Amino acid sequence: MGSTGYDVRIRAWASGQFDWFPLASAVPAETVEVFRKTALWDVEAAESEAAADPVPPVTFPPTEADEYAVWMRYPSSGGKVPWGLIADHLTSDQARAYTRNPQTQLNVQPVAPPPPAVPEPDAEPESDTDDE
Repeated sequence: MGSTGYDVRIRAWASGQFDWFPLASAVPAETVEVFRKTALWDVEAAESEAAADPVPPVTFPPTEADEYAVWMRYPSSGGKVPWGLIADHLTSDQARAYTRNPQTQLNVQPVAPPPPAVPEPDAEPESDTDDE
């Protein structure tokens, strides 16, 4: 049986240490390249023999936006379910790559636009007072 693509893991900070987490199964080389170029953490890929059942992403399809962020659910810790940012400022196509046969819960969200710039108040004019 030949390779069906690549299984991908991501090394992320969770529960106070770095650990490797399954990210995707049986994805094409192009998807692996998207992960390598866009993930905030290291990724590694190995040829897969069979595709694992996908874990459905929390949000799919992404809401229409200019840029996207991808959050990953980490294992529960101390009764909490932590999420961590694994990719940011992605195009629509890049964000879609993260939804191909995911192996952990992901949340693809539009990147929030930056807050509007607040104009700085005009400087107070210096007063010329004579103390004479």
